[in-house]
Amino acid sequence: MMRKLVLTAVAMLIALPMDASLFSKQINDSEYAKYKLKSPEFAAADLEMGRAYAELMKMTREAERAKLVQSQREWIVNRDNHAYDSAFKGGDRYLQVLASVTRERAKLFRNVAADERRRIDSIRAAKLKEAELERQAALARVEEERLAALQARREEVVWEQNDRWLLAFMAVTGIGIVILIAGAAKRVVIYYDMADMGASFLAAVLPFAAVALFKAEPFGTESYNIVFQWVAGTVTGLAAIGLFYSNFSTAILHNRNVVLGLFIGTYKIIFSAISIFAALGQIATILDKDKSFREASVAGMILAIIALVARSMINGPEVYEARGWPAFSALAGNDEFSFTKLYCHGKRNFRH
Repeated sequence: MMRKLVLTAVAMLIALPMDASLFSKQINDSEYAKYKLKSPEFAAADLEMGRAYAELMKMTREAERAKLVQSQREWIVNRDNHAYDSAFKGGDRYLQVLASVTRERAKLFRNVAADERRRIDSIRAAKLKEAELERQAALARVEEERLAALQARREEVVWEQNDRWLLAFMAVTGIGIVILIAGAAKRVVIYYDMADMGASFLAAVLPFAAVALFKAEPFGTESYNIVFQWVAGTVTGLAAIGLFYSNFSTAILHNRNVVLGLFIGTYKIIFSAISIFAALGQIATILDKDKSFREASVAGMILAIIALVARSMINGPEVYEARGWPAFSALAGNDEFSFTKLYCHGKRNFRH
């Protein structure tokens, strides 16, 4: 009886139509479509993986896409093998395994895509930063070129001004040398006497003193300071104007020539100002305790030279005597003395 039942079962199994795909680990296209219809969970996981895979393919560089395709093909084989070994093919457990490994694959794709986005963003940010640095460097070069051109133009202007000042200085120096030579040759009067030199020195100093007095604030009350500034500054300024007039008028009178007197009067003021500032500088060096004995000695020698040069320019009586002019004091004591008589008298004797 048992033997008859076994033979009957075997005959029935042989008679049933067999699906050969049930014995293949790999999933064909029809099975793939059938499993997605049968398992919404697997269909959703497969859709998610497809989207993540497509996104990753777009982000992947051309050289890496072939490797990604090959990796996906190998994963599909491994997926099918794993599901087949885990459960009966086509069953619920089988479909759950397919959905699970597919979700993990989609998660992997998302993570790789996120890393790739960060890498791309990092590269883009680095390129943007590099571009910004290049732009700033270009702007800096343009600004440097502009400043260099501006500085070159300023230096050119300074050189032009310096050239003009140099020419003016050379002209003044040349005139000064000519006046010194003419004074040494007893042809022109530079400083008639010490009083004349003192007046010229005061004429050179008082303008600076007037400016300083206008800015001075010796009192604690503003009204007192204003009164002091205007009174002291004005008096000093008027004195400077009077000494300037005296400087030029005596130069004209002593030399019996207006043009020559104006040149000599100007020279007297310039020499007086330079001598005063140079002498003050040397005196400051001598009094400075931090200066060495050698520096103080040099300053003393320069101060002595300034004094000797200044003394040599006092030549009024010698010029009068050499040119046969009557003494200035004698003419000044004459009741009939006038600038016109003195000028005419000098004009008659200038050729001598």
